[in-house]
Amino acid sequence: MGPPTEQSAELCVADLLIQEGMRWNRRKIQPVLPEYEEQILSLKPSLTGVSDKLIWLSTKSGDYSVKYGYYVAVESDVQIAGADTEFDWSKNVWKLDCAPKVKLFSWKLLKGALPVGERLIERHIEVDPTCKRCGCNESIIHLLFQCQFAQKETLSSAIRLAREWNKDSKSETSGQIRNRRVELPTPNGATIVRSDAAWSGNGNVAGLGWIIIDPTQHKEFQRRMEYIASPLMAEGLALREAVLTCLELGLRNIKMKSDSAQLIKCLNTGEHVAELHNVLSDILLLSSGLVPVSFAWLLREKNVEADTLAKCALNVVEPLLVGETVIAPN
Repeated sequence: MGPPTEQSAELCVADLLIQEGMRWNRRKIQPVLPEYEEQILSLKPSLTGVSDKLIWLSTKSGDYSVKYGYYVAVESDVQIAGADTEFDWSKNVWKLDCAPKVKLFSWKLLKGALPVGERLIERHIEVDPTCKRCGCNESIIHLLFQCQFAQKETLSSAIRLAREWNKDSKSETSGQIRNRRVELPTPNGATIVRSDAAWSGNGNVAGLGWIIIDPTQHKEFQRRMEYIASPLMAEGLALREAVLTCLELGLRNIKMKSDSAQLIKCLNTGEHVAELHNVLSDILLLSSGLVPVSFAWLLREKNVEADTLAKCALNVVEPLLVGETVIAPN
């Protein structure tokens, strides 16, 4: 945004936080970084003061590897060469719902890495650069779109491969249904806590809902939050709110449940997700005061109550919170 002012030249991130680093100070953000206000507010600070971590922005986990460093370097070269910088390789090629060999072929095609005559000559390889079928110059464009023989062969191959993929996909789906995860039984005497979130990309708002169930009580809580960057972040915040509520109520022997398989996997295996670094660290540290405590995945259809609370919190127009949470009637 240009040279910093005298007042902002020495500012650190901590200077934009209040309440001992737990919340952003919008009055300080707006005059210094107004264009990035929404992005900054979407970063959720830790409530427990978790240590900072170096994040590699090009991976979802935030961890660096030579492979991803290479990808970034290659993409930079392509952009410098004037290629379409808006094309998302990961989204449009590697995440296609098709056979891996088709993804690899598509990547080679878009990178100009197919060994056609024209490309081999450019690499100083002595070959005949003409098409073996029609005698024209063998370029990638000619191979896929201009050669009449290739057009017929490509069509028949596409039909065959599509049939193979359709058949394999059906088999894989059937296997997934057979291997569907089963909700684990609840230990006797444990307090069940179920959380869920409803997220709207239109405005990046989320509704959080969580319920506490034991033989003596059934309490429901909900909260609406703004500047939530993703559904996964919303799920993490819902579970963190549930942990905080359990601590406030002095509960122990907790079985935390969520229908977000990725969130539960991160908590149980230590898998990293860069955007959830603070939230996951908070959940694990705070839940140490609830021992024994465990985190388990449950079917979405068994989490209807928390889901309903979350959706109500998301869609409500008037303020619904008193002291940030509300206990709904049974």
